[in-house]
Amino acid sequence: MSALAAKGISISTMAQFWECYQAEFLPVSPKFDAYGRFNRIRMSQQMSVATFTEAFREAYNGLLAIGAPTLPDEFLAYTYVHKLSDDIRRKVFQAVSGHKVTWAAVEAKALAIGAVAPAPYAPPPAKVNAMHSAIHGRCWNCHEHGHKAVDCPAKKKEAGKADEEGEEHK
Repeated sequence: MSALAAKGISISTMAQFWECYQAEFLPVSPKFDAYGRFNRIRMSQQMSVATFTEAFREAYNGLLAIGAPTLPDEFLAYTYVHKLSDDIRRKVFQAVSGHKVTWAAVEAKALAIGAVAPAPYAPPPAKVNAMHSAIHGRCWNCHEHGHKAVDCPAKKKEAGKADEEGEEHK
């Protein structure tokens, strides 16, 4: 006679066995379960930042409902941004640039603390040109190798022609 039969428990399916096993050997406190749900929030391919935010808030409210201490806004924002940017970088948008991941994190932080997200940062054109020529090794303007768009001879020629035309009209 088994120990379960001695307790009057009969198991006919694997699901019943698992329930009995959990009840006997894996007692889980509601607090532990809520923390687990909080830590298991993951960004998926179909999930938007707003949906992730809602899941995050729901899990945190679940923690508060069972009597967990409130967490400071800074800690919540850090945790939120860390989770979201990690998930975006590692699991969802692997081809996305670091700039977009950083922007998603900034937006997420603003949403986490209830603020309005700032406008996305756009680097100045000279910096974009320099980055492009550093990556591709040629000018953004004329596509010739050996110089950057800010020092482009074709651009200087056009500027010189415009100056000459302007002087002729005087």
